[in-house]
Amino acid sequence: MRSAPLLIVAGFGASLHPVSAGDNVLIGTAWQLEAPSNASVQAERRETLAFPQPDRAAGRTACNGFVAEARVSGERLSIRIVSTTQMACTPPRDVHEARYLEALSAAQRFAVEGDTLRIYVRGEEPVLRFSRLRESPADAHGRDGK
Repeated sequence: MRSAPLLIVAGFGASLHPVSAGDNVLIGTAWQLEAPSNASVQAERRETLAFPQPDRAAGRTACNGFVAEARVSGERLSIRIVSTTQMACTPPRDVHEARYLEALSAAQRFAVEGDTLRIYVRGEEPVLRFSRLRESPADAHGRDGK
């Protein structure tokens, strides 16, 4: 007799699921990092974040471009960096880049208020604050993915 696999679903990630463009206010938007409230992440005014299509995010760090999986459920947000370009990154930009990607990967929820996007890691303190870009999401992270 074959037994069915046991699936246990618990925790924050369990409720995250693909959503249609009509359900996700982030789809089709592009943002520039303005003011991280966490002193460990410093804005270089180059960092961007875009949501070009459902379940996808892309952007720029201080040195490189990145592509990510982005899951949204209500105000919950999960970002998993899939790949980055591998351009050399000199100090202190290398530290800024690592901290920015770490903060994105630790995202738990978001809020959009007008032209401001806030990403929260835990609690009520926003870790990252972005301003809306008026260019297309593709332009926010470079047409060549860089």
